[in-house]
Parts: sequence; C-alpha cells; structure tokens
Amino acid sequence: MGTPGALLLTDIRRGTAYVTRAELASLPTPPPTKTFAPVPHAEFVGHIVAALRARKIEIQREDFAVMRGGLMLFGVMDLRHGRKGDGCAALGLRNSNNKRLSMEIAVGMRVVVCDNLVFSGDLIALHRRHTGKVNLAGEVKKALDRFTAGFVNLKHGLAKLKDTAITDDEARKRILDVLKTGTVPSRFVKEILHHYFEASLPAFQPRTLWSLHNAFTLTFRGMSPQIAFAATTALGQVFELESAFDDRSNPRRATALAR
Repeated sequence: MGTPGALLLTDIRRGTAYVTRAELASLPTPPPTKTFAPVPHAEFVGHIVAALRARKIEIQREDFAVMRGGLMLFGVMDLRHGRKGDGCAALGLRNSNNKRLSMEIAVGMRVVVCDNLVFSGDLIALHRRHTGKVNLAGEVKKALDRFTAGFVNLKHGLAKLKDTAITDDEARKRILDVLKTGTVPSRFVKEILHHYFEASLPAFQPRTLWSLHNAFTLTFRGMSPQIAFAATTALGQVFELESAFDDRSNPRRATALAR
C-alpha cells in the first residue's frame, strides 16, 4: 500500500476527492508566475479557521472536496453561530489554482431536519487576482465581517420564504427561472418536481417558497461539488436571498443587482 498522500492524489486524478483539513496540506500548489500567485488550499482554509476562532465561532462540521488534480477546492463549514430552530450558519468556500475561480466565501445555513444547504445569492470575493500582493489574513477578516452581517439578512430572507404560499403553477414557473440561469442541468428537473409535489418530510409539505427551495437543495446533494456550489448560489439569487452586503466589485453581485 502507498502512502496516504499518494492514495489521495490517485483519487483526485480520477475526479473528485473528499479530503480532511489535514490532507489539504499534502496537496501540491503550482509555482507562481509574474501575474498569478496560487494560494495553497490549506493556507486559505487556515486563515478562515483562525479568523473564526478570533470571533469565538466554533466549527461544528467541515467538508472539503478537491477537483481538477487538486487545483480546485470546494468546502463547507457548519458553525456554532446563529443557531435558530431549524438551522445554523454555514460558510461555503472555494478556491482554484488554475485561474478558473477567485477565492470566494458564501453566506449559508445548514437545515437540520434534512441536512440541506442554503446559500445566499451573493458571493464574497477575496484576493481576486491571485497577484500575491494582498494581505490574505486581512482579506479573510473583512470577508468574515461581511459574512456575519450577511447571515442576519439571510435569516430574514428565509423567514420570508416560509411565510410565502405559492400555487402549483407558481412553483413550476420558479423552477423554470432557476433552469434559465444555466447552473442546474435539465436532467434534474424530474427529481426536483418529485421532491416538491411528493414531499415526504412534514416540514416541507406546506406549499411555500421554503418547501420549493428545499426540493431543489435535496436534489443538489446528488451533484458534484462544483455544480452544487454554483447551483445553490444561483438558487439564492432566484429566491432573492441576497445578503445586502456591498460587494459590487464581485461580478455575481453585479448580476444579481441588475436582475
């Protein structure tokens, strides 16, 4: 048997690998160039962990997945913060060392009854150009300031979803609106319809926007991390769950504002 690191890299080459925080440190980082300074995934996550500790926010659970030979990272941290009845704060994160994505944080909530994940329609961008000239610890600190403020607004938005009753025709139209974003493959429509119109969990049987939102996120659990992250964020935009922090330099924020 090879070393754990060798086994991990073999799994990554096959596609997606689910890894621990400690295993992130074993992933190679490409060398910097004059215009691009890759940030090790372990360093990015380490700054987030340190900033959360400074705020005395405890991490209850964390999940990380890497793709594209370990160059792309997607993760979620469930936090002991903002716990209210049916959920707690969740911090989504992603980073890429192949120039495909910026380092970004998502404002989210983990739904306790079904383990679904909710993201705001906004993403908080950090260190946008990977130039190596930005204080990453400082950027993460500012991002978490926006995260905590955004989570308050997200909870207000979710309360509105729970209070908004919809007809079956309105539900079908909202599903089409999400498909038009191009982030949810059409092959998942049948499963979304099933989860909504044949809801098995009592919490999601009321015909509300909240139940419809959870029909989507139940379906997203079967997607790859990359597609699920993008789809959950797009869902937040369609359901108007923007976090109201000012991040106008983020192109996704500009798109949401223009809708």
